[in-house]
Amino acid sequence: MNDIQLKEVEELQQICEEKTNFKLKLNWDALKNRKNVDSDYFFYEMNRLIGFAALYDFGDKAELCGMVHPDYRRRGIFTKLIKAGLSDALERKYKTILLNAPAKSESAKGFL
Repeated sequence: MNDIQLKEVEELQQICEEKTNFKLKLNWDALKNRKNVDSDYFFYEMNRLIGFAALYDFGDKAELCGMVHPDYRRRGIFTKLIKAGLSDALERKYKTILLNAPAKSESAKGFL
């Protein structure tokens, strides 16, 4: 992920956390240092990042985490992001795929 994308993801995370009042789990060390750029999924509208998901590799396991700007939820954006991540995870033949969501997130509960 390049520096511009990192900044966009960080800004989106801040917006989501401010509006929802809970912390999102993004593995920033992995995002900043990963070599496999096809493990990050972006959704833009009018050149603005409004959705992001990342697939984190842990050997034979993968974890999928993401977020959508609160003003753009319930439009199928996260569904598109998660389908891309799950498709890649299945191609890579992970034995376990974990979906990570904040316990306090009603929208995540509804989605899952």
